[in-house]
Amino acid sequence: MITIANPIYDSVFKFMMQDIRVAKIFLQNLLNCTIEELVVKNNEIITIEIDNLKLSKLDYSARIVQDNGEKTLVTIELQRAFEKTEVMRFRKYIGEQYISSENCFKNTIVVNNQKKVIDEPIPIIAIYLLGHNLDNIKQAIIKSKIDFVDYQNKPIKGYQSESFIKGLIHNLIIVQIKRLPEKPKTKVEEILSVFKQDNPKTENSKQLLDILDYDNNSDEYKTIVNCLVKAITNKNVRKRMELEDILRREIELNEETNKLNFAVGLEKGRKEGLEEGLEKGLEKGLEKGREEERTKAQQEKLEMAKKMKIMNMTFEQISVVTGLSIDEIKKLQ
Repeated sequence: MITIANPIYDSVFKFMMQDIRVAKIFLQNLLNCTIEELVVKNNEIITIEIDNLKLSKLDYSARIVQDNGEKTLVTIELQRAFEKTEVMRFRKYIGEQYISSENCFKNTIVVNNQKKVIDEPIPIIAIYLLGHNLDNIKQAIIKSKIDFVDYQNKPIKGYQSESFIKGLIHNLIIVQIKRLPEKPKTKVEEILSVFKQDNPKTENSKQLLDILDYDNNSDEYKTIVNCLVKAITNKNVRKRMELEDILRREIELNEETNKLNFAVGLEKGRKEGLEEGLEKGLEKGLEKGREEERTKAQQEKLEMAKKMKIMNMTFEQISVVTGLSIDEIKKLQ
């Protein structure tokens, strides 16, 4: 048995996918092709935002080898999501990729017997790893297949070589992590199985996972697992994992507070409504419930800030996460 850092965490995922050897294994198996060259273009640093914890987006420039031996330069956009509402974030990033000058190359063409340099689009491949399930699709791995037909629905050949068309479409791969099979049957399922959450190291923490069947897997799988073992000893990764847990807990607390406010207010309103009238009683009960929960939430923030000070986080970072003022944070013991 081997223990790994959980790649479901943003910091661990980024550590893993910035390792070019690991990224190449991961992407080659998903794309089912050979990647001759792979470069990380940029990556989005985790955004501290209480109501909407943003996750990493990694972009790669890759030269892939087609089945016929042809080499193609592509942009690969890799993202993860755990909420169904994040589809608009994906649309935004895809839009940015389409208009980015980094996703074009200069090409010389002849127009009216004169040479002209124009921007040609680089094909985009978008890969999404979902922590939630799509409602109507049971397959764990989904790939788009784009075909063009004429007005009589007859297939059209040759569109793959038309830069005008390639510049207006992109290929799509979606992985539903929760729908991955218990026992992998294919190489790509084996690679993706590192994301499965079946064996947390402890009941109270998801930061570490146990890999139970390491020896019987492929060398490529072991390369990825060994990278995730290294992530455990990386101080920055572990610190970011702690921060992610704090942020997610804050999100959960906000949701719980909202639900509790309603329940407490409704109950108190019902009781007081017998004497003061339902409408006035509900309002008064809701306000009392809110006040009690505000006090409780403030105490939670103070406790959270104390823990973050122990983690040597800056006053500014603690203030952004908790909403406390820097003066309030400095006074904490």
